[in-house]
Amino acid sequence: MELRELNFYKMNSNEFGKFDIVVFSSSFMLMPDRVEALKISKELLAKGGKIMFILTLQKAEKKK
Repeated sequence: MELRELNFYKMNSNEFGKFDIVVFSSSFMLMPDRVEALKISKELLAKGGKIMFILTLQKAEKKK
């Protein structure tokens, strides 16, 4: 496994290669241009690759 911390919008497969998986860990909803982020993600994927979204969810507290 290789982890990289970069400006996602500057990534491209010519410079960084193709990936088996692109993971957005609680970050996708914070991306300023989500449509562009998905386009970049698809371009970075190797054949059969996957995009994963990890979110932390919790039940809403009941009002008393």
